[in-house]
Amino acid sequence: MQMYCKGRKPEMPRTSRSATLDSKTKRLGLEKAKFYTETLANGCYLVYRRPQSDAAGTFYVRWKSPETKKFKYSKIGDADDVVKADGVAVYTYQQAKDWGKDWFKRCGRTDQAEASGEAVPKGEWTIKDVIDFYIADARKTRKDPKTAEDALQAANANILPELGAIAIPRLTRGRVEKWHADLAGRGRRKTGWKRKPGEEVEFLSLDPTDKMAVKRRKSSANRDLALLKSALNLAAEKGKIDREHLPWISVKPFKGVKGRRVRFLNLAEQASLVNACTPEFRQLVCGALYTGARYGELTNAKVGDLDLEAGALWVDGKGRDSMPRWIFLTEEGEDWFRQMVDGRRKEEHLFLRSGIIRKGAGEEISTLKNAQVNLSPSEGLMLRALLERNGQFVAYDDLRSALWSDLENGRRKVTNTLDQLRRKMKAAGIQFEVQGGRTELRFEVPEPQSFVFERQASELPKEVLNGPGPWRKDDAKIPMQQALKAAKLERMTFHELRHTYASMLVNSGVPLKVIAEQLGHVDTRMVEEHYGHLCQTAKRDTIRALSPMRLTGQPLQRPKAKMSDLKKAGGV
Repeated sequence: MQMYCKGRKPEMPRTSRSATLDSKTKRLGLEKAKFYTETLANGCYLVYRRPQSDAAGTFYVRWKSPETKKFKYSKIGDADDVVKADGVAVYTYQQAKDWGKDWFKRCGRTDQAEASGEAVPKGEWTIKDVIDFYIADARKTRKDPKTAEDALQAANANILPELGAIAIPRLTRGRVEKWHADLAGRGRRKTGWKRKPGEEVEFLSLDPTDKMAVKRRKSSANRDLALLKSALNLAAEKGKIDREHLPWISVKPFKGVKGRRVRFLNLAEQASLVNACTPEFRQLVCGALYTGARYGELTNAKVGDLDLEAGALWVDGKGRDSMPRWIFLTEEGEDWFRQMVDGRRKEEHLFLRSGIIRKGAGEEISTLKNAQVNLSPSEGLMLRALLERNGQFVAYDDLRSALWSDLENGRRKVTNTLDQLRRKMKAAGIQFEVQGGRTELRFEVPEPQSFVFERQASELPKEVLNGPGPWRKDDAKIPMQQALKAAKLERMTFHELRHTYASMLVNSGVPLKVIAEQLGHVDTRMVEEHYGHLCQTAKRDTIRALSPMRLTGQPLQRPKAKMSDLKKAGGV
């Protein structure tokens, strides 16, 4: 977009002729080398210039500045007099009209923007305005509202502190590239406590010799770059910012840093895992291995979503990441589901868990004089232990053995709890000294007896489900860890059962398009990215299996993979 406020500009007349510009025929009938206007709103006009030659005319928007009381012009683009409109360089009448109205609203020049209820920043948009617009759009359009909040959290931490105040017309490619490189060159954010508004984000140190750590930081920086570009592209698409000033388009992400190793189980490992599960969790695990559905898709599914006549399960998807779809089952999977839902009502959840007890953990309030600090149960235990040894050096291992000796990661729990406790106390104006690095510490306050511990009742309702109830978020974490430990398998998440399902299909020679549809992806890109190495193995095995004869004349015979081990292990 070009602003013709100063310097060289087209020779715009002080007055122009009124005309109807809504069709190509009417515009071609106008006198050449003249300007014609059509009113869009009070103080805003669409201007069309018919050239001297037979070339296409040009659309402009003309508006009156309330500060200078002078008219200004901005070029929209060529009219579709000769070539078909593309909405970028060539515009139809309606596209030019919409562009002009959006530009007029964006500059805050009409009461029309106020009446629309749309939050329209005055003057030039900044990166913060663009992010706010993107988040507002995501909250309205995305299926899962949490994705919008995750994007806002990432933007607040990694985009807005450095770029938020920059006006879009002054944004350059070099500025975006510097921000992207700086983001990759620092450690990840410190976590473990809820930051207050305006509290500075702290980052851990990054060892440049640790190749895996550097790769992870570059991958994280790429995700933030993708978020920034998505927000800017949306604002440009909607006409909120200049469509001709797109410096971020040419900024490239770091190559060869995406993702981590995809973990999946072979048939023997699947059988071991299923054997090690509790009966209720075994059903959920088998459901994941037979369908490849996400945890949320499985836990939300109802008995009525299962169509045994078609041999398929309907899942509702997860927004843009996983589309609503029918997942078609193998014969073994269909038989297993048939037995599981026999005699059950259609409105029931497909997977149930009984004996669930959920309640608010409550908070412990520590009072020192007039200061109050809200502590978790773990932080309360830690503070009591330190007060008992006030002024003495205490080893981390002593705290671990005294407080959490039964935990494998007790040392880590001590470190994290102490860090959170120190920050909470400091925020409340209570200072204490920690010495000795990560091996021992000394905690000293002048009046330890002034600490008064009270118990505050939880505001969360207590929920006890004696009968069967649905699985909820994070319910599978502990059963999954216990089953993996009992099966003597490497640590993995429940989501990686989805990877296992996809890898089995790839190894069986199922076309990638079919696998992508089963997983809910819109194309095969994600399948190729995560399972591309398996595709090559599947090609080799397919060629060998379909090759009819050896040169010696002997037929080629190879044993076929079976899933009977899973069935014997209790999958069916």
